[in-house]
Amino acid sequence: MKILYVALNQSYKAKHAGFTHVYNVARAFQKRGHEVQVALKPGGADRKKGATFQEDGLVYHLEDWSALIVNLPRFIISFISALGKVRRWKKECGLDLIYERYELTRTHFGIIGKLLGIPTLLEVNIPILEVRFGKKKVLYKILKIFQKAHFSLYQGLITQTESLKNILQDDFKKEIVVVPNGADPQLFKPQPGSDEKRADLGLGQEERVIGFVGSFMPWHGLQDLVDAFEIVCQKDNSVRLLVIGGSRDQIGQLIEGNRDKRALKKIIFLGEIDYPLIPAYLDLCQVLVAPFNTKRDEGRRKLYDKYGFWWCPIKLFEYMAMARPVVVSDVGEITAYLDGAGLTYREGDTRGLAESILRLLNNLEESSRMGERGRRLILEKYSWELHARRIEQILTALA
Repeated sequence: MKILYVALNQSYKAKHAGFTHVYNVARAFQKRGHEVQVALKPGGADRKKGATFQEDGLVYHLEDWSALIVNLPRFIISFISALGKVRRWKKECGLDLIYERYELTRTHFGIIGKLLGIPTLLEVNIPILEVRFGKKKVLYKILKIFQKAHFSLYQGLITQTESLKNILQDDFKKEIVVVPNGADPQLFKPQPGSDEKRADLGLGQEERVIGFVGSFMPWHGLQDLVDAFEIVCQKDNSVRLLVIGGSRDQIGQLIEGNRDKRALKKIIFLGEIDYPLIPAYLDLCQVLVAPFNTKRDEGRRKLYDKYGFWWCPIKLFEYMAMARPVVVSDVGEITAYLDGAGLTYREGDTRGLAESILRLLNNLEESSRMGERGRRLILEKYSWELHARRIEQILTALA
């Protein structure tokens, strides 16, 4: 099958979960024998608008067809440009499927699929209208009508969680299929030879490490982890915290806000690193933490209270693939994914988080058993290859 994966709300090789998701899904399709072209926003000075290149078996097109339909002149110009390019790609390479990542300002491809006779699937990862326009009631209702009409152009709609499906189900008359995220078990796996990296980070042989990967978005709960780490260090001084992610400014703000904590000097901030390097650092850790806390996200707090936690975090599956025990807050469908591969604690309970970390650090047999279970779950249920296979099954059902 020849697939065009349209993800124009993502920049090429951006260091965040959006590009990670696009890259892994596209690679999974490619590994299963499909020819995949990926349309992304330009990213970086060397990757400009209009560029086409091949990398990792994928063909990338960098385009910026951004326009709300309410800005009709710009929308028409953008639509004509997109239609022309897709028609040319179909003629030159053949296209059997357009697989689109939903973004409100780039809504051309359901129409383009109809005009060119190409089946289209829509992937929805966030309730965009609720997040961006929920407080603007009149505009929200208008855009809701537009979204329903837009969704009707697609043969199928795919999302990550039951919570998100429940938010969207009134806007799509056909069945919405839930396909959870996953991990690449060939990349995220126990790594040989970690002594050199330990030395590079200044880790003593007796020191044990807690790991965190993610952005510094409030709902990621990094501040909860820092607060819990202070408690952990009061009971065990041999523990370090390794934080992967965050810009220089974000790291500086976190440090400034925690100057009074004695444990601050025991935190290692790596910042944003290239995606393939992450597993080697996670392998240094004895416990991996995902301390989600929706209560810290003032901008979305009421939405989470109303609709629930609609995310399916990629890092949770990548942690599990490393065969390390995971500690995570009990939000959304997290407990079902974890399924015995770690411990959960009540959202926002930093003392409960600290106690869970200490329990795993001090019980090697339990930690090992949970880590092995997590790795097994990825291989059996949550690999990207299985993710792609489920989407293929959806296509078969629609044929």
